[in-house]
Amino acid sequence: MNQKKKAPNYRKNKAAFDEVLTRYRQSRQHNGLGAASWSASKGATADPAKPNVSEFRADVEKIIEALVAVKYLPWFWAAYSWYDSEDAIERGMFAHLLLKGREHSYEQRLGARFVEVGLFPTMLYFNHKRV
Repeated sequence: MNQKKKAPNYRKNKAAFDEVLTRYRQSRQHNGLGAASWSASKGATADPAKPNVSEFRADVEKIIEALVAVKYLPWFWAAYSWYDSEDAIERGMFAHLLLKGREHSYEQRLGARFVEVGLFPTMLYFNHKRV
């Protein structure tokens, strides 16, 4: 009855972390405001259960604030959200500088949690199917 504990999938956790945080950084460009079309709608009504960008940001922030220690939270946001370099190596070095070696632990734990709650893959998160 002693079952072996399943080894974590480090690659999937890192991929989940990278994809979700990339999508989070990209979502800053979308502020949730937009113009409504007053013309007659053609087609079915939108699925109210389909998450929008604001809900995605809220879900990500809630998970991060639950798993990252409060004293490291400002450095985490600075490293992964506010600092937006095109180069992944540069972002990693900046995160290492601010978080002093804890970045891999945070990446793994948050990535695993993103997979667990369904934020990864983000394509499936945003393409909710009505049942």
